[in-house]
Amino acid sequence: KLNYIPIFVSQDLANIYIKLNEFKECEDICNKYIKHDDKNIDIYYYLATSQMNLNKYQESLEHYKRYLLLLDNYNISTQANSMESSADTILSKNQCKINIIKIYYRLSMYEKVVDEIYNIEFEDLKEIYDIVIISLYKSNSIEKIIELYYMCKNSVYEKNIFQGSLESIMMKIKDKDKEKIYAMFSNVEGNYSSLNNLRI
Repeated sequence: KLNYIPIFVSQDLANIYIKLNEFKECEDICNKYIKHDDKNIDIYYYLATSQMNLNKYQESLEHYKRYLLLLDNYNISTQANSMESSADTILSKNQCKINIIKIYYRLSMYEKVVDEIYNIEFEDLKEIYDIVIISLYKSNSIEKIIELYYMCKNSVYEKNIFQGSLESIMMKIKDKDKEKIYAMFSNVEGNYSSLNNLRI
């Protein structure tokens, strides 16, 4: 058929539009594509990412979840059943989960953020420590902040990143709650303990 467009062409175009920050164009291509194929892993990832950047958060969540569903049921996906289809986003699962957390945060769904942090690899949390910490605070789970800190294992680098994120949001926290956080971190190792003991 002369009007036939190979699957990989739509995927590649969507990918290019994402890289160019042309999110509306990407969304249009993906929405047109899924009218005749609702099992393409890459298309759902690109669609969700474009909608996230267009502040269409509910739609983005729906399509990120569809992406995860297809990954978990790969045998039914277009990628598993068509030689024409590429699989460029197969390794983007963790980034998808991070983006879902970011969306929940932007929607002020702090308890959802807290639920989701246990579904991703801990090392991937580094880029969203600030989101996670403020969500724990907003969902009345201050005590879990110190639990998260101890999950940094023995990495001084990771703990420094965590401390930096915690300090950056302290101005957003009520004074009475600051005291609780200072007390919790007064018993950790190193100079951060000394700093928090001085604050109490």
